[in-house]
Order: sequence, then C-alpha cells, then structure tokens
Amino acid sequence: TVTQGAGLVLVAGGALTDRGQKVLERIWSSLKIPTRFHAEATFMVAGLLLLASYNIYRNLPQIGGYYYHQGQAAEAEDQWLVAQDNYKRALQFIPPDETNTQSNLQISLGKIHERLGQLPDAEKYYENASLSNDPEARIRLGRVHLLQALQAALWTGNVPDDQQPRLRDAENYLDLAQQNLTDKRQTGEETRKQQVASFRTRQLQQEVYINQGILRWAKAGLETPDRTAKNTLLDQAEAEFKQAADLEYDLPTVASGRRADCYYKLAIYLNTVLQTSNRQKLKADLPPIQEAATNCVSSIAEQPSRDLYDVFLMSRVLERAKSASAKPKP
Repeated sequence: TVTQGAGLVLVAGGALTDRGQKVLERIWSSLKIPTRFHAEATFMVAGLLLLASYNIYRNLPQIGGYYYHQGQAAEAEDQWLVAQDNYKRALQFIPPDETNTQSNLQISLGKIHERLGQLPDAEKYYENASLSNDPEARIRLGRVHLLQALQAALWTGNVPDDQQPRLRDAENYLDLAQQNLTDKRQTGEETRKQQVASFRTRQLQQEVYINQGILRWAKAGLETPDRTAKNTLLDQAEAEFKQAADLEYDLPTVASGRRADCYYKLAIYLNTVLQTSNRQKLKADLPPIQEAATNCVSSIAEQPSRDLYDVFLMSRVLERAKSASAKPKP
C-alpha cells in the first residue's frame, strides 16, 4: 500500500543513506536525545513504522469489505455508477489471495458494465473472475459473448461468420459452468449445512439453461428457419427453457420477474408458429399461446430490476413470431 511504501522508504532513507542519517541525527539532537541513544531511537522508529504498516495491511480486507457492502447497497437501489465506484475502491483493498471476494467483485463490476451496455468492458471483468473457476463467472462470460454475437445478428437474424467464434466461446463457457455445477452435486458438497450454497447452485443452473436456450436460438437464426436442423435447434431451445422454468418455480420470485417462464412461453409460441403446417389447427391453437407470451413479455418489461437485454431479445422474438403467424402457410 502507499502507507507501507512510504514507511519503508522513510526507514531505508534514515538507516541506509548518509543524508537520511544526518536528518535523523538532527531530529534526535533537537529533541535533546544523547548521541549514544541515536541508534536505538532510529531502531525504535523503524519498528513503530513497520508495526503500523502491518496493522494497516491486516485491516485492508475490512476496508475493502466496507466498500464492497456500500457497492451492494447502491446496486440494490439501481445506483449503478455509485456501486461501480465502490466496487473499484474495494478491489484496491482486497488482497489477491482472497479469491472468492476478488471474483465476486469482478463479477459485480461486469454486471454493472453489462447493464450499462458496455459489453466489452463487462467481458474483461468476467474473464478476470473466471480465472478462479467460478461457475457464475463462466456463465456471465458465456452470456456476454452470446449477447455480442446476437447484436451483430440484429438479435433474430443469422449470426455473421466473424461472430461464430463468439458462439463457440459462449457454448464452451456454459458447458464448463455446467460441469462445475454437476461436479458439486456429485462430490456431495450440497448438504443441509450448505442451503445457501444449494440455493445459489440452483439459481446458477437456471441461468445455464436460459443461456443455452438463447444459444440454440442464435445458432438457428430465427429469421430463416427451415424444417430440418434449425427446427431441431428450436426444439432444443424450448427444452432448455422448460428446464429453467421448472427450476424457477422452486425458487423465490426475484426482482427481475419470472424470466425463465417467459422464455419458455416465447419458445412455445415461436415453435407453434414456425412448425405447425395446418393453418386451421394453428388458427385454433394460437390465440391463448400468443396471449401468454405477450403478457409475460409485458410483465418482464415492467419489472424494476429487469435485464434490458432480456427484454429487448424477448420483444424481438415476440415480433418475429407475430410476423410469422401473419404470413400464409404454404
């Protein structure tokens, strides 16, 4: 830290340089300390400075924790820039060996940049956090790659060739996160004493399913689906969203709303429109399915802590499905 460095420089200057020793001698003389005690006085000052430096270092995590909690409080109030400033301050005080706290801070900063639409900056923080093998960091990193690829595809079109590596990276990170969560369950880490961890694991598993469903949509390219490989991807997307929705029903409702359930209803609506060849059957089955999808998107959009990328993607998919339903079937 700055204080430690200043203290050590002062000690070294007094003990190792002629000029420093002369300065200290003048100080001791002005204090009427006998010459024979100057060495002891210098040693005592050095010891006090080192002790002070040690105490400051020992308390750095507490200082970092204070800024971390301030950031969390600001984030809960949607004060993103205030939260960002506090998280960055906290990073300066949390020692590198506190990997969990470091990872949580990097993820928090990544989320704020993501909410502010700064996806490249979010990607950097998620990459830093993923070095600790945190499954949430891997999920977020996969998601930010996926969002950037979807942006390039105008959200529902075919992902350009130069963005295909992002889809592969997204899939790899989501698969790694899935493996992390699977390993946790298989090694028996989820016990009654770890109910909080178990709750978090289920939340993360839900996020994996949601983003894997979105990944299937991105691979399919919703503007030009056919009746072979792309329809298979659309079916896989629906299955992923259903698993996420099933998990969501067992978890408390969060401020962002029932996202998984809404993605599932959208997938049902989209697949019904694109894969039902019988026009009469489609006309009979579609109204309640369309209404459920439309209502859920409106509900998510009204949530105070909604994810704007989710809202935008859901809205575009809803528009795509409505547009497809209005076209005559061949």
